[in-house]
Amino acid sequence: MKLQIVFRGSIALLALYSLHAKSAKETSQSTQVTGQIKGQVFKPTLIEIRQLGRASVRNASKTEYAEAFHLEFRNGKGFFADNSILIMLQLPSGSKLSNLKWTQKEVKFASPEYDKQFFPSGNTLAHGAIGCRYSYKKAGKDMPHTEMSNTLGMSIIFGTQVKDRIAGAIYMTADGGKAVLKGTFTAVVKKI
Repeated sequence: MKLQIVFRGSIALLALYSLHAKSAKETSQSTQVTGQIKGQVFKPTLIEIRQLGRASVRNASKTEYAEAFHLEFRNGKGFFADNSILIMLQLPSGSKLSNLKWTQKEVKFASPEYDKQFFPSGNTLAHGAIGCRYSYKKAGKDMPHTEMSNTLGMSIIFGTQVKDRIAGAIYMTADGGKAVLKGTFTAVVKKI
């Protein structure tokens, strides 16, 4: 099943997100990344990068392209993760994750500061970690509660991708510390 996620304002079109039961299965990975979501300790057991392909936006004079990725940290064995943090990355056209280093200040989405940081050369397609969704279980509820962040700051470094694995290190904070990740990880890379 495919769900098209569209954001208005500064972000024209984010990506095509593929949901399937296979990606919800737990795999053993090397991870030391930890964090918290809304005050709850968060220790991901599955870290996955979905290569979504090329995002594009057409303005009056040209079409701009970017490479779109979803980086998800999650735990829980069901289709819906007990807890998860999904970071939506949109990188300049032709960018690869191997040996990538990216840092951005925590600013409010669709603000003048955001536009300055993500559209420095007047481009109409944002580059960077352009969105973050975090989910967590509330007491007495079966389904996790999901929120889109209003702010996102991050420093991330990736090593060289070997087959379908890539190692990295991250420090991320969203919504002023309501969701935080820090540490090293190895992620499974999937092409969607």
